[in-house]
Amino acid sequence: MYVEAYYHHGVLDGILSAYYPNQNLKLSGKYSEGDQIGLWQYWYENGQLRENRFYIKEIQDKAVVNFPHYQIYNAWTETGEQTVKDGNGFYYGNIEQHLYYQDKIYAKGALKDGFRTGLWTGTRETVEKYYEEEYVKGLLIKGTSYDLYNNTYEYTELEKYASPKDGMEALYREINEHLVYPKSARRKGIEARVIIQFVVNKTGNLEDIKVLKGISPDCDQAAVDALKKTSAWKPDIHN
Repeated sequence: MYVEAYYHHGVLDGILSAYYPNQNLKLSGKYSEGDQIGLWQYWYENGQLRENRFYIKEIQDKAVVNFPHYQIYNAWTETGEQTVKDGNGFYYGNIEQHLYYQDKIYAKGALKDGFRTGLWTGTRETVEKYYEEEYVKGLLIKGTSYDLYNNTYEYTELEKYASPKDGMEALYREINEHLVYPKSARRKGIEARVIIQFVVNKTGNLEDIKVLKGISPDCDQAAVDALKKTSAWKPDIHN
């Protein structure tokens, strides 16, 4: 996936567009100080428009935890059949549409005036049954999530993705403070990006840190060591 984005002091701010490997547009919309705002559009890989969403900044600013911060106005199948029109209809698709979330979440349920209503169910690529949620006029009343072992977890707040406690700018600053440029790389003039994957546990600490794309053993280890020294994160509200 190819992404075009604008940052201001380490925070997404401006138009973001992402593309499929075949160069077709995948999604496009605007960020303001790290929050998605206004109209966002999503496409299938074949070029068919997938859905239109409108992100509501007022809800995000108030940190409402049981009300989705967007409305779904229109949605289509991959073959072009419209299933949601003017905010009303039945939705099935990748409800999260999160840019960096690897395990896709598929949800289905009814929409009224752009908001979820009644029973919504979700599945993940790695979990056959992920959650069941009940809504009234867009408000989450209750939800039940299921893990790999079919254990159940009750909740009344919508899922929030893990994030650095003090924001991305502070995280980048900490990494720069702790990063020690290996002498071997300095002698050879090696400079490149190390891509790291990790899990944020329930206490906000990082674990299962893995280098997905490295430069050299010394540089890879230096990047991992710097990341380990950063502050704890805000964990998911539920998983």
